[in-house]
Amino acid sequence: ERTALRKVGRRVGRAFQIQDDLLDLTADHESWGKQVGGDLMEGKKTFLLLRALERAEGDGYAWFERIVANNGVAAEAIPEARARMDALGVFDEARQAVEDYSEGAKEQLATLPHDGLALDALRWLIDKMQARMH
Repeated sequence: ERTALRKVGRRVGRAFQIQDDLLDLTADHESWGKQVGGDLMEGKKTFLLLRALERAEGDGYAWFERIVANNGVAAEAIPEARARMDALGVFDEARQAVEDYSEGAKEQLATLPHDGLALDALRWLIDKMQARMH
């Protein structure tokens, strides 16, 4: 049971972090409560930035590589970063990863021998995390 719960925790943690990375670039500024694109401005190597580097070629790769080399990007470049990532399919891949990790966590919960309020609460929490918009 501990092994199953550890797997649930890892999957939920990954889903949460990818969702957070995604919202950092796609959430509405008013709802998000912090500056959109803050992770890129700080030069954080998020799921989205790493996937963009994997998918981009030529000048596109160089554009994202400068974010890493310069430890971030100016706020004015965030709309371009969003457009480039969207064109590369990075946002769709992130959404799919959140769904896959969330579903994997729920599948792992189903392997546990006991069902009840605690597992129902975990399933509810996973669904809420997956659907959050801010």
